[in-house]
Amino acid sequence: AAPTARVCSAEASCASAECHAWDALATRYCQPSDMSLNLWVLAPVALLLLDAEGRVLAYHAPAMTNFQLPSQGLVGQLLPAVLPDEVGRRCSEALRSARLHNIHQVFEYGLTLHGEPREYEARVAPMRDGDFLMVVREVTEFRVAEKELVRAREEALERSRLKTLFLANVSHEIRTPLNGIIGVTQLLKQHPLPAEFGEYVEVLQSAGESLLGIVNDVLDLSKIEANRLELESRVFDLEQVVRDSAKSFFAAVQKKRLELRVDVASEARGPVRGDPARVRQLVNNLVGNAVKFTD
Repeated sequence: AAPTARVCSAEASCASAECHAWDALATRYCQPSDMSLNLWVLAPVALLLLDAEGRVLAYHAPAMTNFQLPSQGLVGQLLPAVLPDEVGRRCSEALRSARLHNIHQVFEYGLTLHGEPREYEARVAPMRDGDFLMVVREVTEFRVAEKELVRAREEALERSRLKTLFLANVSHEIRTPLNGIIGVTQLLKQHPLPAEFGEYVEVLQSAGESLLGIVNDVLDLSKIEANRLELESRVFDLEQVVRDSAKSFFAAVQKKRLELRVDVASEARGPVRGDPARVRQLVNNLVGNAVKFTD
């Protein structure tokens, strides 16, 4: 004979012999003053008490058809047998694993309800007396939200990739004419010029090199965002790189009537190994800020 239990369901009234006592579950697992049973009844989930074989002892659901479970005649039946084939198979596997390992199991499945795809999550937990409690909840909205988050993340990554590509392309396009301007100023400095025009050439070269430094910073930023920034490793003269970098600020220093002096410690002289371009950038940033914010 089927175990006695009550079915509290929106679609199963207590007017027929099929309406068994759900209170039996409360008597077995809850104290009279315990609120857990009330919370179970109010929860928008399907609750099923199963024996060791997967036979339904008691159940509760706000609307059984929402879970594609029969609203009547469920008590005493093997749950996997009344579920859709694939869902029943996964239910059997979860019960077997929960019984074998004595730990709760989780599986998800999809169904079509009223012509619309729905997603469900089922949890099977072993009880102290050898029975199992199965909790089924609909997770359609959660899964839709997750997919929206994934889509939004992918779109953000794509926009970031396009921005990085744009910055890299623009930086390369700007650097080419800038290098040409700086090269011409260096050629002009090789010819005798009036003092006034020589000063103009110095300012032009300094401005071009400063702008080139900004473009290189933008290019480096795009490389960092693309995880493509690589440091060069070669032998170079650290003192020479520092002094050459400082020369580009002489015009700005003279204009503000400041003094820029480069002192290199004896242990820092001679060949070193590293990335001279990054050292030059570092010096340019430090000296540039110092000149800019010094009166």
